[in-house]
This record gives sequence, structure tokens and C-alpha cells, in this order.
Amino acid sequence: MDLISSILSALNEKAEQIVNEGNLILILREFLDIRDLCMKQYVFSMVGDLQKNLGGCIKDGLPDFIKSACANLFYNEQIIDPNQNQLTVCNNACWCLGEMAVSEANHEVIKPFTNDIVEKLKGIYKSKRLNKSLAQNIAITLGRLGLINPEAVAQHLDQIAKQWCVSLRFLKDENDDNQKYQAYKGLCYTISRNPQIIKKDFPYFCSALAHYHNPRAELHQIFKGIL
Repeated sequence: MDLISSILSALNEKAEQIVNEGNLILILREFLDIRDLCMKQYVFSMVGDLQKNLGGCIKDGLPDFIKSACANLFYNEQIIDPNQNQLTVCNNACWCLGEMAVSEANHEVIKPFTNDIVEKLKGIYKSKRLNKSLAQNIAITLGRLGLINPEAVAQHLDQIAKQWCVSLRFLKDENDDNQKYQAYKGLCYTISRNPQIIKKDFPYFCSALAHYHNPRAELHQIFKGIL
């Protein structure tokens, strides 16, 4: 699975013919029916990678992948998971949903699922010992959902704002995927739809902004508009 994913990523848009003629999407959907956590984590990773250059290829099967990813947004720190397989599946499913949300070809497909996704992420955020990597992935995915459907995310803002802001503080500097930029911008879009809610968690919001060094000019203006 890793080898196939690497080949497709290297080919970029040129991989579309291979994906279509090889029925790869159908195969990946069937793999998700297998009760194997290792298999699921690889499938979600590959589907997420496909979104970057070939989002349109997966559009027809996207609802099934969204439902499966949402069903695997499960994290319980009390469950013994020595190999962290369940954690990795959850992490990859969360990241995959974020990649779907940021893929222009699939905006309208994933938007109706926004509430269901945020409900699951909200539940994970309530964990007492939340995995750091998972918390950061949730912050990014929430931000990306906030970019395409801020009204839906804003309905949950009173329950997720604090942890969302705390998680944003630990995101690394921007990389080629612009994940940090998208996460912060999505948060701001969400706040603009429900500005009164952020008042009780305003110190955490300010702390998150303070941890974003040298934001882009556009984002800097958005920050100023909220402050």
C-alpha cells in the first residue's frame, strides 16, 4: 500500500488513468470492509493522498469514504492499544477528512457531512489525555471544514473553541500543504459566524494568535478584524 501510494504521489495528475483503469477506488472501498486496523490506516492515508492531485477521481465514491472515516473517528485513552493501531486509524481518518474538505473538487460532497464529522471530533476533544498529534490533526480538519462550511462548524464553537485554540498553538510552521494557514483561517471564518461565543475563550484565542509567527498579510488582517 505504501509503495502504491508513493508511486501515485510521484505521478501526480498523470496517475489518473492508472486509478481509473485499475479500479483502485473500488478496491480501496472493499478494503475498508476488512476488520484489520493496519489495512484501514493505510487506506485512509492513500485516500487522503489521492485528494491532493486526483480529488475528482474519487468523487463518486466519496460519500462511502466519508462515512467510513467518520465511523473510525474513535479514541479512548482507556483502551489498551500497545501498537497504537486504533489511534493511527483515527488519526489517518481525521487527516483524510481534512484533505477531502480542502479538495476543491469535493467541497459540495463533504459539506452535508460537516455536522456529523464535527460531532465526532468534538467527542474526541473531550478526552482527558488527548494524543498531541491527534489533537493537531483535529485542529487542522476543523479549520478546513470551517473554510467551506463555517456556519455548520460555528454551531459547535462553544464546545470546541478552547481545545481548538490550544491545539493550534502547537502546529509547526507552514509547510507546502499550508495546513497551519488553513487551520487558523478556518477558525477565524467560524468565529465570524458566531462571534459572541468566543468571548469566554478569548484568552485562548489570543494565545493561539501569539503562537503564529509571521502570518500572511491576508491572515494578519483577518486577525485584526476579530481583535
